[in-house]
Amino acid sequence: MAGRQTLIEKDRLSKVIFMEAIILKGTYDTPDVILNAEEGVFEISGRSYPEDTAEFYIPILEWINKYVENPNSETKFTFKLDYFNFFIV
Repeated sequence: MAGRQTLIEKDRLSKVIFMEAIILKGTYDTPDVILNAEEGVFEISGRSYPEDTAEFYIPILEWINKYVENPNSETKFTFKLDYFNFFIV
């Protein structure tokens, strides 16, 4: 059974490590975004009032939903927002 557990653990790690990181440079009305599954470091910082919040945040939320299916044993998520306007219909 230990061999099977090791195989499952290796498979879980490969899924996490090979998730492509999201790194977005902020603009006047959108925040910097870092979602790095390999390092377990996520950060959203700056001002957040994009014209179309759904267009901006839905891909981020989808990425996070995929990550939580096989998360690292530890994840650090930092929010440093000067202004936050988030509304999705």
